Amino acid sequence: MILVETELDLRKTALFELTAERPHIGEIHSITRLMAHLERLDGATLTEEYRRHRELYPHIAGPLVAWAQLREAAERAAVERYIREMA
Repeated sequence: MILVETELDLRKTALFELTAERPHIGEIHSITRLMAHLERLDGATLTEEYRRHRELYPHIAGPLVAWAQLREAAERAAVERYIREMA
């Protein structure tokens, strides 16, 4: 979900940045539809959707998991730093 949301944000931002590659026609719409679809899924169905994508696109699944773990670690470090500074 985070990856889809991030990709959607990047495509929308690219509309207003002169140096960025413009999204293809319908790309933002497609990503928005995918995001809406994923938001409607419950835990078990969302997990099954991930497993299906992992089987179809194994070359993407590993890097996605690694990226999510890095993002989680960065968020955790930021919260810990904030708590230390506020103490």
